Amino acid sequence: MIFWGRLKECFPNYHFRRQHPLSNYIADFYSHKLKLAIELDGSVHDLEENRKKDIERQAAIELLGITVLRFTNEEIKNRIESCMEIITDYIASLK
Repeated sequence: MIFWGRLKECFPNYHFRRQHPLSNYIADFYSHKLKLAIELDGSVHDLEENRKKDIERQAAIELLGITVLRFTNEEIKNRIESCMEIITDYIASLK
């Protein structure tokens, strides 16, 4: 919820959807205008089996022409401003 609030606050010109379907997957957050999916990874994503699935999932989403940015829950909790800067930098790179 904290991340969702910061997305809406920092990027009011870009509509982000939560739990948005992309092909056979569901992105945590997605902006159609930016062609950007944002994934938040908890500690379960550290398991080898889940890492492999994440790589496959991300590759499938990127084949749709969508960029995927990933952040850990720890990054969101402790360094949310740097996560917002990464998104800002991505948006700036599109211009």
